Formats: sequence, C-alpha cells, structure tokens
Amino acid sequence: MTRFMLSFFVFTALVFCAQNAHAVDYSKAYLNNQSNYVLVRTSEWNISQGTLVWQDAKLPYAKGFNKLVSVRFDYEGLIPDWAEAHATYSYYAVPDFVKQGECVFEFRTQDKVWNPSFLNSHCTGPIHLSLIHRGGGISMDNYIYELLG
Repeated sequence: MTRFMLSFFVFTALVFCAQNAHAVDYSKAYLNNQSNYVLVRTSEWNISQGTLVWQDAKLPYAKGFNKLVSVRFDYEGLIPDWAEAHATYSYYAVPDFVKQGECVFEFRTQDKVWNPSFLNSHCTGPIHLSLIHRGGGISMDNYIYELLG
C-alpha cells in the first residue's frame, strides 16, 4: 500500500510539474527597419491580459534589427480570446527629424498564442509594413515587423 501511495504521489507531482512547465507562453516582436526613417516609441506597450516581460527603451531606431517587446501570459488552461497588446511608434525623416507618420503594432491571443493582428497593425505615411513569423509549435513565437520605404 505504501509503495502504491508513493508511486501515485510521484506520478501526480510529475504531471503537475509538466503541466506548469507549459503554463507560460512567450511571444517576442522585433523590428527590421529597412526604411530611411528613424522610429521612436510614443506610447507604452499596453496589455489587456498577460505580463509585459520586456519592452524597448524610448530610443530612436535607425536601420537594422531591434527587439521591441516580449509578452507572455500565465494560464491554467483558459485564456480569453480578447487579450491584446499594442503600442504606437512615430517615424521621422533624417537628418532634420521631421515627423512623417506613425506605426501601430498590435498583438492578440489566438489558440493560446500571441500573434500580430493586421486588422489594427498599420503605418500611416510613406512607409510599408510587412510581417515575418518564425517559431511556433514547440518553439517560442518570434514576429518580425519589417518596414520598407
């Protein structure tokens, strides 16, 4: 009987630990700025449900590859479909630093994964926004917002 109870306890503990190990999902967003403009974040990353793990500093981003945000949510099997995260960035012409437009980046949860929403992710003005997705499945989701213009 003692051996059975010990086996049951170990099995229950392993199942509980394995379930909790997968109870956190992360998504990261990167900016690949291939435009001739400099971007500056003008609002904080607002998250309706979840945890902001990391966000970029409000520094100007010239050409190149930069990490913007890392978001996660902790769940016990249920995540509302409406959870979202969004921020606004303005972009400026150089060298005179004249504002040319804005970009809004938004994530929403779908099937327990953060992913970009192009319903509301957009840029105004002469810049073009596209998306590259890497990861997924058992890998962390990485989204790259690519700006051309």
